[in-house]
Amino acid sequence: MTRFRLLRRFLLVSAIAVVAALAASLALRVYAGHRLKVATERFQREAGSLDLASFTRPEVPDEENAATWIGAGMSAVVLFGDETELVGTLAQKRFETWPSGDVSKLDAILDRNGPALELLDRARGRRRSNWKIPYRDGISAKLPNLLAALHATKLLTAKVRLALGHGDRDTAIAGVEALGAMARSLESEPSLIVLLIGTAIEKYQITAIHEIIASPITTADEMVRLADALCVDDLTTAMRSALRANAAGVVNELHWGTIVRETPSVVPRWIALGIADLCAATAIDTTVAAQPRLGQPVAVPLLPEDSAGSSRLGWWQELVASYGPNVADTAARMTATSSARQLARLAIALRHDAIVAGHYPVGVPVVPGVATADPLTGGARIYALLPDGSAEIRSTTTDEILRSIFPTGMISFDGQYRWPLPAPSTTTVRAAPRKVLH
Repeated sequence: MTRFRLLRRFLLVSAIAVVAALAASLALRVYAGHRLKVATERFQREAGSLDLASFTRPEVPDEENAATWIGAGMSAVVLFGDETELVGTLAQKRFETWPSGDVSKLDAILDRNGPALELLDRARGRRRSNWKIPYRDGISAKLPNLLAALHATKLLTAKVRLALGHGDRDTAIAGVEALGAMARSLESEPSLIVLLIGTAIEKYQITAIHEIIASPITTADEMVRLADALCVDDLTTAMRSALRANAAGVVNELHWGTIVRETPSVVPRWIALGIADLCAATAIDTTVAAQPRLGQPVAVPLLPEDSAGSSRLGWWQELVASYGPNVADTAARMTATSSARQLARLAIALRHDAIVAGHYPVGVPVVPGVATADPLTGGARIYALLPDGSAEIRSTTTDEILRSIFPTGMISFDGQYRWPLPAPSTTTVRAAPRKVLH
């Protein structure tokens, strides 16, 4: 009897435990499903659709598609051995600082890559673009070869600097136009990593424009071409779209892929689905919470991620975070690039006016696409007229802030955020502008 009673009690306790576990798992499923429903509705109200199909880009005929020529050109670039490092170094330095031996090396590299550069050149003037990324595949979507895009960018920038060194300004400006086509094309895609590479290319373009503008022999027609070459898409809007696409991809992967697929078979399916819903809701909430940071000024240097803080996250939050970008860093890069782009636009407009009128204007002109306040600082830029007839326009940001945003060290204050403008030359032909810049 004693054994029978013990067995009965064991079975009773086991039954109660099973019922409790089923009730708990059901509660998890209901709670997580409710959280996902609420998070999705909030996201749709405040950010937009999570439907992966909504990110599919409009079709563009291949011949008119900038991506057709850029993709072919960057794939055709051929660099051997240490040539990648050499080209990257020359792309970041003015021609007059190059060792003489590097000039002949670059000449040979450019000659070999003539067909690739010709393809990239054919993207100039093509404003429509579609990289045919299968956004329906979510985070598994195949992306363009972004490393090849960077190699092509550096080669093209080195060519621009070489052309300036030889006094071939038309070739240099054509290179700037091609760089603009590359940056513009990639920045139009709703993918965070593609957008980041697009802005990196744009920064190379702006450094080249910075060097061209510093020349006293620049003409009004050249200023028109440089203004046309600059990117125009609002980067804060682009990042919002890219974050939304990232959230949609992560939700799709969490809800239908990783968790359900990798949960051990002994775990009931409804528990795995509940966990998936909980993680998906967290991913959505995280994206919505990040929205207010976008486009905000960067008043102090960015701090490294707080590893101690991240250890306090729930395990499902850590899982979600492993899929997502560092929003603060990415948002700061968008803002800093917008700042450099707007300074470039102002510098071009000022140089244009000075060439046409023979002197710089007393105040900063109103230029379409340029905010009154510097996006990076949230305050006014500094514009100064100097006694020798030259001028300067600059941001009030600092090298310390820029190094925290761009830790690789390529971006410096003097290279993109301070624009010295030479006095108009009396020998410069003041050609009539093809169109009004502002």
